[in-house]
Amino acid sequence: MEERLKVLWDGNPAEIVGYIEPTDIGLIFNYTESWKKNGIPISRTLPLETDGQMYRPGDEHAALGFFAHLMFESSSITGLLDKDPTPYARVYKFLKHFGAECAGALVVIPDSPAYSPRDDAYDDVTTELPKILKRRRDERITLLAALRKSGIEINFSLAGVQDKIAVLWNEKEFKVPLKGSISPTDWILKPRHLEFSHVPENEYLCNGIARRMGLKVPESRLVWIEDEPILMVKRYDRFREGQERPKRLHQEDFCQATGRSLDEKYGWKGGPSLKECADLAEKIEPSEDGRLKFSEIAVFNLIMGNTDAHGKNFSILYAQDGKSSLAPFYDLLTTAIYPKEVSQRFAMRYGEAEKFDDLTIKDMRKISSDLGIEKKGLIRIIERFVQELPEKANEMISEIKSFNPTAKPVYGGFPRLLMDRCQKIEDLISKAGKGQRKTH
Repeated sequence: MEERLKVLWDGNPAEIVGYIEPTDIGLIFNYTESWKKNGIPISRTLPLETDGQMYRPGDEHAALGFFAHLMFESSSITGLLDKDPTPYARVYKFLKHFGAECAGALVVIPDSPAYSPRDDAYDDVTTELPKILKRRRDERITLLAALRKSGIEINFSLAGVQDKIAVLWNEKEFKVPLKGSISPTDWILKPRHLEFSHVPENEYLCNGIARRMGLKVPESRLVWIEDEPILMVKRYDRFREGQERPKRLHQEDFCQATGRSLDEKYGWKGGPSLKECADLAEKIEPSEDGRLKFSEIAVFNLIMGNTDAHGKNFSILYAQDGKSSLAPFYDLLTTAIYPKEVSQRFAMRYGEAEKFDDLTIKDMRKISSDLGIEKKGLIRIIERFVQELPEKANEMISEIKSFNPTAKPVYGGFPRLLMDRCQKIEDLISKAGKGQRKTH
């Protein structure tokens, strides 16, 4: 019988959240009695009073909607999981090998008395990083070739195509947790995308514009590693107290919080809709106006051309006392600058429209209804964004040009694209307003 896995809170051996066990029909997760008395639920779909069925073939509910979403993939990870001879679910294999440092506060390790991992053991990879990035890039090239051969559509969210490395970074040294340790990281390193040009600069541009618009986003930096531009994103689910190692904060994305399977992150594949996300945001921050915050990021994504804003790109962050809040908005990109390479289909419908070019006056009215805000409130958000976005974009474009003058695919046509999208949205709300007045 394969060993069960132990789930720790921030790696603390005295705080055991529960256990994960493989069974003949799947995998089971159970909270410990002590955690039921003193802890908090690890997901809105896994209340403390009910044990969770983590995975059952054909079942896409309960804890599968939480634990499976902790998975991340690359060619090397896929190869290792494929070589694991155990007959149990892939999510179990992933957690067994890589559960020590995932998103949020949970640390998953083998439940063995002989296993006593360190939480302060790192390997300095600063000197080796260029070679590491090249090796991982070569792995992804092989993966891309296989995906193209199979006819799978390549997009930003396809597992393994966009590389990410969790690191400990002090702006000079890059460190990764030693194998077998549970050492936390504090930054995410994002190298260039193999399929789409200048993605690090693209995401930095969108993060900077969003911040200037008053939206909460993670801290980010553009750096060079030899001749490769890299985006560094500070982990919002980590924090420090003095000079101590980073501590973990718990989080879950909207797909986890609504019990979706890995295949259900896009609205058109059964994932969360605009309305469902807005309703959830209000539940997360009822007194802080979470609905308004989500409405603002929804409008931002619409105008900026971020068609990949699916359910996994919004998260709930839990403070140490368990109080929930909307996490900073992350993975912001303008996919509209890749019209031939990337599907322009919205991750979630805006009204009944599946693409920006399809938007009508009727859709704008439905967007207001789906977001749960008055039409006047939506118009105020849109008017502010339409007026201010072009200026904020120009400020960021100057910074991008200074960092990498060759990133013209990002900054070259984007100002014109943004102006055109602002104009279309402005025209629609103007016509919607006139149509509404005629009915009174």
